[in-house]
Amino acid sequence: YREALELTEQNEVALSSLGYLLKSQKKWIEAHKLFFELAKLKPKDTSVLLNLAEISQNLGEYDQAVIYAQKALDISPSDAEIHYRLGVYYWELQNWSQAEQYFQSSLLHDAKHLNAYLALGNLWKNQHRLKASKALYQRAIQAIPNDPKLHSRLGHVMAGLSEYEQAAAEFDRVCEINADYPSAMGFAIHMRLQACHWHGLDDYVKQIKQEINQGKQLIDPLT
Repeated sequence: YREALELTEQNEVALSSLGYLLKSQKKWIEAHKLFFELAKLKPKDTSVLLNLAEISQNLGEYDQAVIYAQKALDISPSDAEIHYRLGVYYWELQNWSQAEQYFQSSLLHDAKHLNAYLALGNLWKNQHRLKASKALYQRAIQAIPNDPKLHSRLGHVMAGLSEYEQAAAEFDRVCEINADYPSAMGFAIHMRLQACHWHGLDDYVKQIKQEINQGKQLIDPLT
C-alpha cells in the first residue's frame, strides 16, 4: 500500500485501502490523515465523510464527528444511517435533545433501523420515560419481528413499570427466538417471582416468618 502511495498521492484506491487497514488496526490518527486526504479528492463521498466521523469518535473528538456527519447529511439528507450516527455523536456530547431528534429522524427514513430503536428506547429509559420506551419497542417489534434484543429491552421496560407477567412473557419470547440469549431464562423466572409478590405473596411470607419466630407455627425451616 505504501509503495502505491509513493507512486501517486492521488491514488484513491490505495488511500482507501490503506485507510481501512489502519482503521482495522485501530491506528486512528494515521487513518484520519489518509481519509482526510481522500476527502479532498472525493468531497461528495459520504462514505469517506462517515469514516472520518467514526475515526473522530474513536479519538474522542465528538464535535468533529458531528461536523463530518453533518456534511454527509447535507449530501444525502434521507440517509437513515447518517441520522442515526449524528444521534450517537450527540449522545456522546450528552446533548440528549439533539440525540433524540436524530434517532427519531432516522426512524422516519427507515422504519426498520434496529440500532435507532435501541438507542432511542435506551435514551427514554434513562430519562425514566418508561411508557414512551415501551410503546417504541412495541412498535419496533411490529417492524422487526423476532429480534431478541427488542423483546429483551421491552421486558426490562415492562419490569420497570411493574408489569411483571408481561415482562416474563417477553423474556420467554427471547428464549424461544434464541435459547442461548444471556440471562433471558433467569429474568423470566425472576419476573414470575415478582408477579407473585405483587399479588400479595411477599406479605404472606412475612406473616409466616413472624408467626414462626413467635412460636405460633411449627414448620420445617427449609419449607
